[in-house]
Amino acid sequence: MNDITTTIPTIEREDLVILRLTTPDLHSTRAAAEAFEGDFVGFLQQNGLGSPSYFAGTLIDGKAPNRAVLAYDVDGQPTERIWNYSRETNGSIAYKFRNDNSSHGYTTVAE
Repeated sequence: MNDITTTIPTIEREDLVILRLTTPDLHSTRAAAEAFEGDFVGFLQQNGLGSPSYFAGTLIDGKAPNRAVLAYDVDGQPTERIWNYSRETNGSIAYKFRNDNSSHGYTTVAE
């Protein structure tokens, strides 16, 4: 098994700040995400029956990123799933699902 070192870079485009996530950045519970260093705990709302995923995020100039993007592969093809900033709720920042450029991809979230 490969050792994966995760960094979460941000990309700024005028007023749009994108948080790049990878599968190891995601957790199935808020408590698991709180164990990692960050300024806030974010959660990605899922469409349909999926459970939300949590992550430790970093504020940029005191604000949460406008968008969260998860990159993953489907049969060797790079794929992105995108969420937009939605609201702050219960001490977390929620991101609402926007789109996925693959109609058949899925990801597995760490405990």
